[in-house]
Amino acid sequence: MTASFTDPNFQDRDFSIGADIFIVDEVFSTFENERKGGRINLGKSLTDDLTAFLSYELSVSTVSNVSSVASQNIIDLEGEDLLQSQMTSSLVYDSRNRRFLPDTGTFATLSPSISGGFLGGDVDVAFIRADFRQYHNIGEKFRLRLLKKLVFSYRAEGRYIDSFKGSLPAFRRLFLSGRRAVRGFSRDDLGPVDRGGEAIGGFSTGLFSIQLAYPLFGPTRLVTFLDAGNVWERSDAFDVRDLRWGAGFGLRVVLPIGPLRIDLGYKLDKKTGERDREVHFGLGTSF
Repeated sequence: MTASFTDPNFQDRDFSIGADIFIVDEVFSTFENERKGGRINLGKSLTDDLTAFLSYELSVSTVSNVSSVASQNIIDLEGEDLLQSQMTSSLVYDSRNRRFLPDTGTFATLSPSISGGFLGGDVDVAFIRADFRQYHNIGEKFRLRLLKKLVFSYRAEGRYIDSFKGSLPAFRRLFLSGRRAVRGFSRDDLGPVDRGGEAIGGFSTGLFSIQLAYPLFGPTRLVTFLDAGNVWERSDAFDVRDLRWGAGFGLRVVLPIGPLRIDLGYKLDKKTGERDREVHFGLGTSF
């Protein structure tokens, strides 16, 4: 649950200011984490397409419902309230012709953050995310009348997190899921596992996707895609030899609250014991 407020042009000074209050329940394979807190966001337009953001977040995380097969560091955290004091800066370039289901343009962001240290709190970690996406109208570029509204897009994203004091808390480890899913895989199919064989997340993630989208009728689009990605520990961060591959097709239906996405993805490198496909649902575009 999140409540948000944003003034996009604070006092007519070309600054944006906003605030969020949130309660988030995160369910992992061997424990649950409840995160409660608030966030203040500031933004400044540098050019028509380039914006800088700065945010400060203060939250409390509480681990509960820990499984008996969980690792010892998770068991030790059960019932303890951990204060997180985090600052994040972002530089965002956005030349897309629209936010939802764009036909043309580029979106790129670089976003480092730090928790703890001089900011205080109980969690001392550094994190960075880089994301790059481009969209191309095939018909307009190559003048193919039949494919006039066919849109080709691709995305590359990498994330890395590490603790600079003590061990990295289990609830700050990284997964690929939701809008970052390798379609065809569940969150627990990717990355390191614990002694019970359950996924525990990692220190780094990499994701690459290409997609074709074509309008069917009304506010509906058909998409087909190829995804690659994985989750790694520090010792093998971003090892491309370990990429997992998925492909499939889906639908986008534009609703008043945003695009509804439904994707059916198939594993192209299925391993023994894995499901051969996964269905993914969500609001908003996959990328």
